[in-house]
Amino acid sequence: ATGQAAPTLTLTAAQASGASITGDGNVTITGSDGAQTLNVQTYNSNGTTSTTHITAGLGGDKIAVGDGQDTVHIQKNGTVSDSYAVSSDFSTMDVVTGFNTALDKLALPSGAAVADGNIIWNDTGTNDLLTIDRTSNGIVSFKGPAAAGASAWGLISAVLTAAGSQKLTTAVVHGTDTYVIQTDGTAGAQSSDIVVKLQ
Repeated sequence: ATGQAAPTLTLTAAQASGASITGDGNVTITGSDGAQTLNVQTYNSNGTTSTTHITAGLGGDKIAVGDGQDTVHIQKNGTVSDSYAVSSDFSTMDVVTGFNTALDKLALPSGAAVADGNIIWNDTGTNDLLTIDRTSNGIVSFKGPAAAGASAWGLISAVLTAAGSQKLTTAVVHGTDTYVIQTDGTAGAQSSDIVVKLQ
C-alpha cells in the first residue's frame, strides 16, 4: 500500500508496517512489538527539511528512511532492548537503510559513554586471533590474524565481551555496514545490550 503523507502524520509501527509513506510532510511512528517493515520517504515542499521520528518496538524491524532529517529511537522495555543480537542470526536486531550520518540521528538510552581512545578494553587477546586495536571517533578497529576475515557477529561479540562491566556506546564496521552497539555493563551478548545495523 502507498499512502500520501499529510503535513503531520502519526502512526503506530504496526499500522505503518508494509506501507510506503511518501510525500510532503513530517511523520511520527511509535513503536509496536513484532518485526515490522517501515518505509518513510518524505519531504517538505515549503523549503524546510521534513522530519521523521520512528520509535522501534521489540522485534527485528526493517526501517528505510529517506532524504529528510530522520531520528530512529531505540529503547529498552524493562531489561530487554528493542534491538539486540545474541547470536549470528540477527533476527532481533533492527536494520536501518538509507541512514545519512550528516542528517539522521540514532537516539539511544542515556547512561552509556561514547567509546573513545581512552577506553580500557577488557581484551586480553590470549588467543591472538581477534583483539581490539583501538577506538577512534567511536569506531572500534581490530587486529590479529582473524581480524580481516571476521564475521559481523565475530566483531560485535568481541566488543560485547571486551566491554566487561563498562556501559559504552560504540560501533564496528563490517563491509559497507555499520553496527552501533550500546553495552549494558555485563560482559558478553545479552538481550539488554543494543545492536542496530545501519546501511
